[in-house]
Amino acid sequence: MAYVYRGTVFDADTERKPLPEPKPKPKRPPRQHDKPRRTRNNTPSPCGTPGGYARHRKHKEPIDDACRQANKNACREYRARRKQEQETYG
Repeated sequence: MAYVYRGTVFDADTERKPLPEPKPKPKRPPRQHDKPRRTRNNTPSPCGTPGGYARHRKHKEPIDDACRQANKNACREYRARRKQEQETYG
C-alpha cells in the first residue's frame, strides 16, 4: 500500500533505513580580544561628590553636608544645561 507525504509517493512495503548519525560540530578556537577586558572599579566614591551622595543613599547612611552640597551643585548645573539646550534647540 502506498501513501503520499508532502507530494511524494512512498511505498509502505519498502524497508526504512535509519537516519545517518549527525556530524559533530567543529569547536571554535577561543576568541582573541584586541582590547583588554574592562574591570570593575571597586573603590567607593569619595565624600563631597555626587557619587558619594548616591553611595550614602544606596547604603541608607546619613548624608553629610559635603555630599549634599555636591549633589545640589550637580543638579543645579544639570538643570542649567538642560534649560540652555531647550532654548537653543527650541
